[in-house]
Formats: sequence, structure tokens, C-alpha cells
Amino acid sequence: RVLSAVMDCALNCFESDAPASTPAPKVYVTGHSLGGALAQLFSTDLACNVEVLVDPASAANHNAVVGVSKRRARRNSFGGADSGAGGEGGGGGGGDLNAYYPCQFPIACYTFGQPRVGNAAWSKFFARRVPHCFRVVTEGDVFVTVPKASFSLAKGKLAVYQHTGVEVVLDDAATGTICVAPTAVESTFRFSKGYYSIANHF
Repeated sequence: RVLSAVMDCALNCFESDAPASTPAPKVYVTGHSLGGALAQLFSTDLACNVEVLVDPASAANHNAVVGVSKRRARRNSFGGADSGAGGEGGGGGGGDLNAYYPCQFPIACYTFGQPRVGNAAWSKFFARRVPHCFRVVTEGDVFVTVPKASFSLAKGKLAVYQHTGVEVVLDDAATGTICVAPTAVESTFRFSKGYYSIANHF
């Protein structure tokens, strides 16, 4: 319900009237804790189900840099039906969809202290759809270690959860030390205190 409400709000923004040659928007999605997990899910929904339709003439005038003079956003654009969104300038009007180039606008996802969202297959899928994702964690935060796994009685399978996105670790001593995409060696010898702290989540 939360994601649906946010998506409706985002689509209203994308479909609003815009002046000629408006560049395709870059969308930043962020969240803390469970909100970070929702941010990854919302980013995936945007990447898979929403596209901007670009006027070919406008794009040519900007030396192949996407410029949007006639813009529409559609849910379920990959094989789904058009939602009936906007025409000229993204408002009403019902222009011909085939007259525009569909493209995915850039999406950046930043999360803070988020739990795991899915398994290894989800992690790979998300990385393909939303490659610009940074997952910021404070050293020792226990909430970033859950959930670890779940067992499906119906399928008789154990699902192991796995993080996705580029990890950014903050020193729990608040010294300003950060480590971007720590290696196994760095994680073992630099960040080796264990993730047991609730206070570090906040």
C-alpha cells in the first residue's frame, strides 16, 4: 500500500506539464532501516514499470542527450497496457505512443541501515536494473544482518537472504572513517567487532 501510494505520487510528477526540452529526470530514492528496504523495492518498480517517452526531434536537438519536450510515464510498460497517461507535454491529449522513444530515466538509490531484501537471484536482478545503489551501514549495526534465511514449508526450500548495492561502512567510533565496497580482508581485519549493536542503527 505504501509503495503504491508513492508510485502514484511519482507518476503524477512525471505526467505533469513541463516546458519544451525538459531533460529526463533523475530520480533519487532513499530510506533508513525498513524504509531502505522499501526504497530498493520502489527503485526496482520504477526501473521495470515506468518509462519516459522522448520526442525524437527534441533528442536530436540536444546532440543525442535525452531532452524531453513531450513526456509520458506509463506503468507496466514492459508488455503491459498503457495507463492512459498524458499526451502533449505529459498532460492530457492522447498522442501516438509510437511517435516517441521509450527510455528509462536514471535512478539512484541510497539506503541507510537497511535489512536484507531478497536472495542471491534478487540481488543480481536488482544490480542489473538499478546499478547506481549505495548501501550505507554503521559498523556494528545488528539490523543490517537480518533476515538471514527463511524456510518455505510449501516448497521445502531454504532461502538465504543476500544484500545488494555497494556497501559503505561507517566507523562506529564516529571518526569520519568510511570504507566503500570493503574487501573480504578489510571486513575481516578492519570491521571485525561484530554486528550486535542496536544503538548503532540510529
